[in-house]
Amino acid sequence: MSAENGTVERNTPQSRDAERSVLGSMLRDNTVIGDVLQLLHLDNFHFDAHRKLFDGVRQLYDKAHPVDVVTLAEWLREQKGIERVFIFDFDVHHGNGTQHLFEQRDDVFYASMHRYPFYPGTGAANEIGIEKGRGFTRNIPFPEGAGDPEYLRAVEGEIVRIIDDYRPNAILLSSGFDAHRRDPLGGMRVSESAYGEITRRVVETAQRHAAGRVLSLLEGGYDMEGLAASVDEHVRALA
Repeated sequence: MSAENGTVERNTPQSRDAERSVLGSMLRDNTVIGDVLQLLHLDNFHFDAHRKLFDGVRQLYDKAHPVDVVTLAEWLREQKGIERVFIFDFDVHHGNGTQHLFEQRDDVFYASMHRYPFYPGTGAANEIGIEKGRGFTRNIPFPEGAGDPEYLRAVEGEIVRIIDDYRPNAILLSSGFDAHRRDPLGGMRVSESAYGEITRRVVETAQRHAAGRVLSLLEGGYDMEGLAASVDEHVRALA
């Protein structure tokens, strides 16, 4: 904590404790998703409301400092009955920080689909974890221009299979929509309907293994129309 202004700096023991306290309050009894989705069962669907929801969560998360998804995974691991957590990251950029923090563990499985080679330069298929965590990291790199067929095939053929084998008690989604075909930075060709289908397949696995526990944290997406359409499909699939 800063002695000058009383603020808590990021990536310190104090910031971790503060974040864990906030997340613990948000996720008490692992019912936050059900509570939130009850609020989203509206006759009139307004993206602005969903954007505010995602933005509120995103303030706890920064791609360069993935302490918050890490804190959330750690908090979940402390809960009774949560022995295995699965993180699925489909942002166009590889989550190098998240991978690094869990690559030596087998109780948190990190899987990522992303453009490669691309910033930040990590995420090759041969990065599979180390020591005790070897085999509990899975990277699915795509070349520039990959779209719905490649993404859906990877989810069905690899992500779903991995989740079924791992049988997690909770699933966390690092939900980046910057592989959307309209995105000016991602260089990929994924549609909003594909994002919806990806989400539905993950939700189905969560129902099989994790009592439906899925939490999504918004990441990238730099075309507002593409982001709005993708979040629409994503939240409808979560609901």
